[in-house]
This record gives sequence, C-alpha cells and structure tokens, in this order.
Amino acid sequence: RKGEETRIKTNSEIYLDFFKNYVESNMHLPIKINEITAFLGVSQQYLYKICKTRLSVSPKRYIVDRKLFYAKKLLKESAMSITEIANSLGFEDVLTFSKFFSSHEKKSPQRFRNT
Repeated sequence: RKGEETRIKTNSEIYLDFFKNYVESNMHLPIKINEITAFLGVSQQYLYKICKTRLSVSPKRYIVDRKLFYAKKLLKESAMSITEIANSLGFEDVLTFSKFFSSHEKKSPQRFRNT
C-alpha cells in the first residue's frame, strides 16, 4: 500500500514470536524453558529480558498464565474430566495439575468448575 513502510522484525521480536507460538503449539506437553532457549540459541537470561520487556512477565509466568487460561476455559466450557484436562495441558498426573491449579487460583479445579 502506498505510504506504508516495510518493517523488518528485530531478533528479539522474532524470538518472542517463536516463544509464544511454541507455548501455544505445545500446550499439551510439559514446556521447558531451557529446551526453547537451546533451540533458539539464546540464553535463558536473554529470553527472560525479552519477555519482561515486551510482555511484562517472565517466560515461566507466561507459560503458567497460558496453562491457567486453558485450564479455566476447559473446566468451564468442556465436559472433559479433570484428569483429561490435566493430560491435555502436559501434566504428568491429575494430582500435579490440581496442586498447580489450586496454588494459583486458591481453589481446586473441581471447585472452580462448580462455581
């Protein structure tokens, strides 16, 4: 379009886009930050800096927030069992998921679903 400049993405934008897409695409797995940084060829400190600057949260917090978002969505909008939800979000078992959910939401997945 006329008057529109082509903008080249910076490396940090490319890394951040990859990180966010990776998290979304691998929600069903346990996501390890060191595997992402190894793939990108950047340090964990660099990814942390990018996330804090552009997302205002650490990479770990971003992953937690996305898993919680999907957990709450599935608990409210699906008929999946809590075990199925735990498995679909990469948790090794329902107890680990329940502890994770309860520690962040201050109520169990079952109680959240029923409220």
